This record gives sequence, C-alpha cells and structure tokens, in this order.
Amino acid sequence: MNIKTFLTPQLGCPIPKLNGKLLVLLCSYRGGIDNNTPFSFGASLPWAGPFSRLLDRLTFLNLRRFVATNRDFFANVRSVGYQISLLEESLRLMGDRPVEIRIDRNLCEASALDRFAIISSVKSMSANSLFEDCENFANVLIIYPDALGLGWGRLENLLPNKNVYILNGRRRIFSLDDSTRCKLFWRRLLANTRLPEMIAGMLIIPLAAACALQDAFRKRD
Repeated sequence: MNIKTFLTPQLGCPIPKLNGKLLVLLCSYRGGIDNNTPFSFGASLPWAGPFSRLLDRLTFLNLRRFVATNRDFFANVRSVGYQISLLEESLRLMGDRPVEIRIDRNLCEASALDRFAIISSVKSMSANSLFEDCENFANVLIIYPDALGLGWGRLENLLPNKNVYILNGRRRIFSLDDSTRCKLFWRRLLANTRLPEMIAGMLIIPLAAACALQDAFRKRD
C-alpha cells in the first residue's frame, strides 16, 4: 500500500519522512480532562435535596451537559483497534527503524492491545508521564483517537517544536509546529465550549420573535 492512500497530509504539505529513532505515543480520548462527566451537586450531595438542585441550576448543569454531549458526539472517537491499525500500517510503511511505543495506561485493558505482544519495546505509562524525555528521539508520532486530541493540549507543551507529528482519528498526519499549536488551541476551545451553537441559540429566539411580529403586522395590513 502506498502511504499516500493511507494517510492524508496537512493541506499544502507533503507526507513527512520519519527517519531515525521513533517514539510513538498511543493516546486515549480525554474529552474533558480525564473524560470526566460534568459535576453535579445533586448527584454528589443527594442529602442536600433542593439546595443541591439549586446549585446545579446556578452552575448551569444542563448547559454543561449539553456542551459535553456535543463535544463527545462531534469528536467521533475511534476505537483502540482502529488506532492500532493506524500504527501498524504506519510502522510498516516507514520501514525498519528503532521504535519505542508508549501506551496511555487508560487504554491498557483493551483486548486489541494483545496485538502488541510481538513488539518488545512497549511501555504502559500514565498520561502525565507519556510525553517525558521525547527529546531523546529523532521523531515523535502521536496517535489520537479523535480529530483534535482533546484534553492533551497542556501535555503537548512538554514537546519540542520540531520533528513532532500527529496522526489523528481521521487518518490525517501533520507537524505539531507553532502554527498548528495555535490552530489546535482555537479549535479545541470551540469544541469544549460550543460557542457558535450557544451564540446562535441566543440570537435565534429574538430573531424568531421579530419575524413573528413582522408577520403579525403584515396580516393586519
């Protein structure tokens, strides 16, 4: 298989050539940090009764649930098996080279990881230590299950600005340089806040009311 039929490079850029010792980071989906569900006072403090429900209203629980649901839905998270298929084919196409594979510990109970039994240099690590000592490798390849690597932005700051590449759940591979970091920041912000949807929701009600009022006046004429 030709690598160009398997991976899609960033617009206007060629498929990167990963020479030398390679570090591969297989990451889980974090959505929010550690993929936690929105905090609810009612669920955590059921004994507080109406008071905890009031706190949920004051902290916009329904809105936070809406944001989290839409974030996870549009992330379209791929399975661990899909990620491993990306990795296996990428390694096959990149040829014989020294490779160290680090797996996010949150993925380690997945049955698909049995496919790594024939690979000797595989480490299971916590998310906070996954990106350490990356400067000792010629290239770093991060494999995310979603398009944006949600929840990994802070840890990405530990990485150097060159020879780091992301392969996402949409089979797109691109360099993690300053320009990409900036783009990912804004896209992750929009994914985690759903600001366009909320602004549209706030505008549509007065707009609909104005249209209804205009129709009412026209009928009188």
